[in-house]
Amino acid sequence: MNQSRFNEEMLREAACFGDFEAVVELLNRGVNVNAQHDINGWTALHWASKRNLLRIVEILLINGADVSILTKTGDLAVQLTTDEKIIKALDPNKESVMNDTDISDISLPITPNYLKNAPLCYKVDTSLPRKMPKLEAANLEADVIQESHISKPCAHLPLKSFDTFKQEDSCEHEMILKIRIADTGDQDFIEVELSKKEATYANLVNLCCHELKIDCRYIERIRKLPNTILRKDNEVRRLTDYAEIEVVLLMSKVLDSNAGSCEFSKPGSKPGEVTTSVSNGYQSISMYKNQRVLY
Repeated sequence: MNQSRFNEEMLREAACFGDFEAVVELLNRGVNVNAQHDINGWTALHWASKRNLLRIVEILLINGADVSILTKTGDLAVQLTTDEKIIKALDPNKESVMNDTDISDISLPITPNYLKNAPLCYKVDTSLPRKMPKLEAANLEADVIQESHISKPCAHLPLKSFDTFKQEDSCEHEMILKIRIADTGDQDFIEVELSKKEATYANLVNLCCHELKIDCRYIERIRKLPNTILRKDNEVRRLTDYAEIEVVLLMSKVLDSNAGSCEFSKPGSKPGEVTTSVSNGYQSISMYKNQRVLY
């Protein structure tokens, strides 16, 4: 179905259910007001008349609806209504004839889906900005204001899980940093979270010591890769998520040469507890304290 015929079908549907705003919008798009259904020959005016929708009938007539169009069964729009005002609007010279036929009594080759499964408070989704035509001739401004108070059914959006809300909340209050010890054989980073409210240089150092299991006494500097040294609280606050941080140790060169090691704390050890002492490969002079020193 091309766009033109799709819009014509929407116009008949909107007229059938009395969706005034959708009818107005579709007419503003230039939809053929006299377009007939291929099977039953009904127009928007036939549906509005059958459903006794005076406002829809009036706006269709203003926009050129033809009252002389016959359906496939030879019915005029005026013959389908039981509303005297609609009868006068369609044929001022016709006497009022009550038609007790209900919509369920219409013998049609097909039944449109929007009638077979009609929802409550039906609104046609035209998916375009609404534009109102000139309604001065029908004096319908007050009716338009009343119609605007009818709300459309709310679209059901997918609900967010608790984990999603938790992640969004943590992103607002914490920054994620990637840290590692500089100049070691292990080039991998670990991710840590630093509270934005407590983003100070001291807290960053403490966090690195705790996560990397190192003693703060052996930290020479904190480096933001590739080549920026962190020194102040303001510099820490300017860090962004996933910034790469390296901890440069005083004994890093000794570590690389395997000639000694700095003091590291094992996971689970008490703060300040030393497990490995620094050694330089030389024998202690205390073993020879009674020997003469030669100059």
